[in-house]
Amino acid sequence: MRQIALLPNLMAETPADLAAAIIAASDRQVEVKGIEDRVGRDEFGVSSDTLNFHRVAWRCAEEWGTQGFDACPTGQGRDLPDSGL
Repeated sequence: MRQIALLPNLMAETPADLAAAIIAASDRQVEVKGIEDRVGRDEFGVSSDTLNFHRVAWRCAEEWGTQGFDACPTGQGRDLPDSGL
C-alpha cells in the first residue's frame, strides 16, 4: 500500500492504519453527537463508519489515481461498507 497523509499529523502506511483512522473518526462523531439510546447510537455509528470509509476511499482514489480501493489484491469486502447506506 502507498502512504497517504490523512491529517497533517496522521500518516497511513498500512490497511490497518486506514481502518484505525476510520474507526477513530466514527468514534469521535458518535461521542460528539451524544445519542443516549443504544440502538440509535449504534445506527449512527454504522452510518458514520460507512461515510468515513467512503471519504477515505475517495481520498485514496484522488491521490493514487485509482478507483477507490482497487489496489486491494483480492477485492474482498469492497462492497461491505455499502450495506450501511
